[in-house]
Order: sequence, then C-alpha cells, then structure tokens
Amino acid sequence: MALDPLLRFKNLKSFKRDLWGDEFAHCVARITLGWGNIEYRLFWLLQAIEMKRAADWAALLFSPRTPLNSRKKIVRDKIIIAAQISYPKFVVNFDDQLTKLQSIQVRGNLIAHGLWLVGESDQVFKVQPLNLKKGTSTLEDAIEVDHKYLSQVIEDMEALEQGLASLSSEMMAHQYLKGRGLR
Repeated sequence: MALDPLLRFKNLKSFKRDLWGDEFAHCVARITLGWGNIEYRLFWLLQAIEMKRAADWAALLFSPRTPLNSRKKIVRDKIIIAAQISYPKFVVNFDDQLTKLQSIQVRGNLIAHGLWLVGESDQVFKVQPLNLKKGTSTLEDAIEVDHKYLSQVIEDMEALEQGLASLSSEMMAHQYLKGRGLR
C-alpha cells in the first residue's frame, strides 16, 4: 500500500493534484472555519464578565444589520458599566481585543465573501470586496491575496483566540476574588 493515498488517482485526468492549490485551499478553509472558534471564545469571555447578559451582548455583537463599529461601541459601553468600577484595566484590554477582532473580520469577510479573480501569477489571486449599503452594492479595489496574506490572517486569528482566552481566565479569576470580597 502506498504512503500517499492520492497516488491511486495519478492517472485520472479529472483529478489533478496541485500541492500549492491544496495548501492555498487549506488556508482559506482554516480562516473560514476558524471564525466559529473566535465567536466561541468571545462568547465565553462575555459569560465571564456577566453570565446573565452574555447572550444579549453576543446577539448585539454579531448582529449582521448593524455596522461592526456600532456593535463594538454598544457592547463596549455595556461592558464598561459592568466592569469599570471593579476592574477598569480590563476594559482597556478588552477594547484591544475588539480592535484585533475588527481587523480579522474585515480580512476574513474578504476571503469568505469577496469576488475571487485571476491574479498576475498562479500564486496570487485578486479578491474584490463587495459591500452592501442600504440595499445597493459597491465594488472596492481588488486586494492581492497570496500565501503570505493568508498566513498572516491565520496567525492573527490564533493570537486573538489566545487573547480572548486569556481575558476570559483573567475575568473569571477577578469575578471569583470579587465574590470572596478580595477585590
């Protein structure tokens, strides 16, 4: 038995193996599927801040009808009210993570929802963002996407996941100490 299971398809004309393309597709899939993990981490963070309001905050933050900046401000303001008195430093750290989230969301939306065009070489694609504003669509300039671009998005997503997990742990520890009268 061959070590590479795809070798059995080597003589099929309809199944050409493209290692560069396979890696590229893997990166795109990782970005698309990784978004759910970010939402999961963010929801756990919201629960750590205040269990009773986490679902409402998450619904506000992930509402597709409101621009991200507006959603971020609404949720940030509600979290400030919940955490400002007992843990003001947390708000600064949370805001930093929301800024990273916004950057990743813009690039992730480009990958998931953009119009993919042929690039200048077989290793670069042009992706054109499509924005819907009040029922009309606008086309922006296409952005070149290559392995470096995709790798940077994946690295940023992993850093955000770690940052959100760290903030969740920090807030849970804070809530525990606060509940015991130690904060």
